Amino acid sequence: MNVRPLLAIATLGVSTLLCASAATAGPSTAAPADGPDRILERNVHGATAVRALGDELEIVAQRYDRTSGQLAALLRSDPSLWVDPTGLLHVKEPLPTEVVESAPEAGPFPNQNTFALHSRLGAERTIFLDFDGGPVSGTAWNDSYTVPTTSQPAFDLNGDPTTWSQAEHDTIQSIYQRVAEDYRPFDVDVTTQDPGAAALDRSSVADTQFGTRVLVTPSTDAATRICGNGCGGVAFVGVYNLVGSSYYHPAFVFPQLLSNVDKYIAEAASHEAGHNLGLFHDGTSTLGYYSGHHNWAPIMGVGYNEPLVQWSSGEYADANNAQDDVAVIQSFGLPLRADDHGSGFATATALDTARKASGLIERRTDADVLSFRRTCSAKTTITVTPFENSPNLDVRLRLHTAGQVLLTSKDPVSGEASFDVATGLKATISRTLAAGTYYLTVDGVGALTPATGYSDYGSLGKYSLQISRCP
Repeated sequence: MNVRPLLAIATLGVSTLLCASAATAGPSTAAPADGPDRILERNVHGATAVRALGDELEIVAQRYDRTSGQLAALLRSDPSLWVDPTGLLHVKEPLPTEVVESAPEAGPFPNQNTFALHSRLGAERTIFLDFDGGPVSGTAWNDSYTVPTTSQPAFDLNGDPTTWSQAEHDTIQSIYQRVAEDYRPFDVDVTTQDPGAAALDRSSVADTQFGTRVLVTPSTDAATRICGNGCGGVAFVGVYNLVGSSYYHPAFVFPQLLSNVDKYIAEAASHEAGHNLGLFHDGTSTLGYYSGHHNWAPIMGVGYNEPLVQWSSGEYADANNAQDDVAVIQSFGLPLRADDHGSGFATATALDTARKASGLIERRTDADVLSFRRTCSAKTTITVTPFENSPNLDVRLRLHTAGQVLLTSKDPVSGEASFDVATGLKATISRTLAAGTYYLTVDGVGALTPATGYSDYGSLGKYSLQISRCP
């Protein structure tokens, strides 16, 4: 059991700024040392916010590429949406209405690596998942909600803040894996290791190294001050690539209000980071947060109780938000990763006699083509498996001859084994093949229709491929 310092973690929260999808959306100037100018005396919401903003309503709306009428209508219809004294919008998100008790599986990494995990070490952009506590000072949270500048408590499951238990290691590793997979298509390092202030704060327009801090803390004090101890998280929206962005850090996640369930905490962390990246809520004409259907939910809705939670463009029935999540995330600072395998037969990755490979579906239009050689005539089993922990990718696997003739295609209809485990995401082909060269195509697909299942829009992520040996 590793001894840990007596630190406190700042709470992570969900603030939704109605940010535009353009790279210039949101505040575009550096925050001064004492914070930006205040246009309101206090945090307000609803019709009160519309009246309090007065002539400033149009200015605030323009900041997020909205008309004053659109912003006023949104404030009146969404009671969770607030305006802070500097004119930035934030949302105090509700807690899960249905809690499923769950314990994480054993973490895949040695305990000594728990606070040094990286999804893409060396990337210029960062999402720092902060579990070991620390101060929150000189931020909008201090100015708007009087959050103390003292250290916030560290993530804690056993009531002993001096040590990290095995359950805490396992939970942190599970949360990290889930968030890392949500952001796998993007050129960003999701990490549990503090990269330092310079790697998170954007100092100037020329600064290409920046990110955000998602603080996972059981701070009752911060949760009480920000949302009356009644929200799972809060975060400012559209501030990821803002010069002087540290004034709007961190995004808070309150694990004790999420029943300390690893899936719930991970869903909240991805959601809050999404707000920082310019995204706002996926809902319906009557619901501010859509909780999904079939086995699916949108990341920017409520994904607590569905096993397949993906980025969305509002293709489900009665969606109130047509925001293109992947495009908006790019516009606020996270480019997509380069394609790792060719998408056609002429550019296929040759595996020769290799039996294993891995890849990444980075975009909706991506299809990875790989070729392999069989040196025998025998029954051959080929399996493509998405990421092992909370995958976003639903795989289709196709097998072609050397002459590019389609032999077979496998795409099981996905289902639900539990609130945390989706079925039918992997694909397997098993048939007798003669010696020779073959092509495999791996791509992401949807299930049923967007109204009854989901489209292929958010079917993105990592996969592994395995081909059986010759006898």
